[in-house]
Amino acid sequence: YYPKSSSFVYTIFMEKHLRVASVLANLMDNRFEIGGVRFGLDGILTLIPGAGDIVANALSFYLVWVGVQMKLPKIKLMQMLWNILINFLIGLVPILGDGVSFF
Repeated sequence: YYPKSSSFVYTIFMEKHLRVASVLANLMDNRFEIGGVRFGLDGILTLIPGAGDIVANALSFYLVWVGVQMKLPKIKLMQMLWNILINFLIGLVPILGDGVSFF
């Protein structure tokens, strides 16, 4: 939900969420580096059985929500949702799912 009282308020509201989404996307995908290999918090979270996947997917859905609020094209939103689904399904496979989340 976003405030509709004025376009100025809406702009401030969405700029805040866009900044948070940008930082979150970087943190989840490529914030850390070990031995020249970049990985994000997503890979670390998925090591926590059950809860890690739930948290990672919830954060991903926040990014989709920001995309909806910014009126991204439906095809982009569908791509984002597809990626979340694939990530979830791969995460169901023990060990393989954890390894894929790191890269």
